[in-house]
Amino acid sequence: MVVKKQVQSRMGGILCAEHHSYIIVCRSRHCNHEMREAYMSKHNFDAGVEGKPGRRVLVIQHVECEPPAVFEDVLVERGIGIDRIELDRGDALPDWRLYDAVIAMGGPMGAVDDEEFPWLAGERKFIEDSVSAGMPYWGVCLGAQLLAASFGAEIYTGETPEVGMNEVSLTAAAESDPVLFRLPSSFPVFQWHSDSFVLPEGFARLCESKLYENQVISRGAAYGIQFHVEVTESLAAEWGDIPEYKEALESIHGEGASERVLEELRLNIDGNMKIARNIFSAWLDAFVVR
Repeated sequence: MVVKKQVQSRMGGILCAEHHSYIIVCRSRHCNHEMREAYMSKHNFDAGVEGKPGRRVLVIQHVECEPPAVFEDVLVERGIGIDRIELDRGDALPDWRLYDAVIAMGGPMGAVDDEEFPWLAGERKFIEDSVSAGMPYWGVCLGAQLLAASFGAEIYTGETPEVGMNEVSLTAAAESDPVLFRLPSSFPVFQWHSDSFVLPEGFARLCESKLYENQVISRGAAYGIQFHVEVTESLAAEWGDIPEYKEALESIHGEGASERVLEELRLNIDGNMKIARNIFSAWLDAFVVR
């Protein structure tokens, strides 16, 4: 999410109200599989079906308190290994060819705030290279914005922040999409952003809202998800205890807004969890573990 109110966070970074996530999977003939197998052998990764190396994903976080949440639960349940880096604390991006997938989560920065966060340029290049090579990608909020920016789309700040539970609708293109086709035509999701993007060339728009037309975009196996269905009840409670998040919410919706917004989220957690598991599992089945 990106809500353009910057405050000092307890983690020592700059927070607004912004979350994001993305996943990339190595499925390209350009990948150096010998290098990947040697790396996995060195790190004693678990074997998968028929003795083949187990699947492994890279999780990229932009701030500690915005993990993959229920998406990570699904990976653990499926026995998919996870390596994690956190860019706001200086961790380096590894070679994406060593992984079956990459998940990048949210953070307080905008997708093109390079002056304040110089590592964003390298992250966009990371996304462009991997997706262009045919890698499945899953980006949430900032991750969706980074995906769009990596392929030349304009990033902009909307007039009205989209925060709290909001209705989104599938487009006609979603009817035949392997990830979203089982969802109803419209449904409520949790939102926390004011930044958005123009649809990049070569991408499809799969989901939209009244305020922001690009809620889910895709290009082949690469998906950008603007909303937050991954947030668990425990993570929502943690966000409610962070003074900077509370201040950001109340700057938008007034005094007491944090309690109202987070209570609204808690009341809709079950529905969001079902959507999160549905679309993430469908994406894994269609592009990652097939």
